[in-house]
Amino acid sequence: MSTDLTWLESFLPILRCPATQQTLRWATEEEKNRHSIQPTEKALASESGDHVYPISDGIPILLPP
Repeated sequence: MSTDLTWLESFLPILRCPATQQTLRWATEEEKNRHSIQPTEKALASESGDHVYPISDGIPILLPP
């Protein structure tokens, strides 16, 4: 079952990485792979791509490493 994440688009400009305070964006497949997240799953990444946060049941899990 696919979760509708359109609500997240409006929040992306204000969300920040808890570790670096950089803005967040959609993670690339390569970034998800580096962090053991399945390519079919959605995730957010810090602007530098060093930190990747999975999305579980439509909720970003923004816990620092």
